[in-house]
Amino acid sequence: PLLAAALQDWADDSLVLHWSPLISTEPVGGPADQPAYLNAVVLVQGLALVPAEPLALELLQRLHGLERRFGRERSQEQRCGPRSLDLDLLFWGELRLEHPDLMLPHPRMHLRSFVLQPLLQAMQGTHPPCWRPFTPDPMAPLPAPEPFELLDTVEAVDARKIRFERNRIKLPMGVEATFG
Repeated sequence: PLLAAALQDWADDSLVLHWSPLISTEPVGGPADQPAYLNAVVLVQGLALVPAEPLALELLQRLHGLERRFGRERSQEQRCGPRSLDLDLLFWGELRLEHPDLMLPHPRMHLRSFVLQPLLQAMQGTHPPCWRPFTPDPMAPLPAPEPFELLDTVEAVDARKIRFERNRIKLPMGVEATFG
């Protein structure tokens, strides 16, 4: 309820939240004797705010404030060590952000099963939250293939993928929580 209230207060709007169940996972990195973590993801839909750096940083500050309410002091903890609460903003629509305090989308999200598993579970039961409805006509001709081109750089591949994905995907906002 506190995270939901913080998100609603920040958005100043009524939101639809899709929660994953809590998933127990072994810690990645840090001290060997730390306990298992509980991970969850919430997808936020219905956000009228336009994705922008100042708003994303404001939300991050509110998430950190909630962490402090649960006793977390980021300046005094060991990297990858135990923490009472860890809230991460994973993505917000198509916003790409490289700020010293926040990178969007989360740069290691795709490498962490403890993020992806609850993210997929939060997506279940929604009219998939990030896919526009698609009802193909089985009799329609296939579209002409895109011309093949050799792309030299990661930036070019990313730019092409973004152009392609923008036509199919409408991403909501994702927030990941770790309790440990």
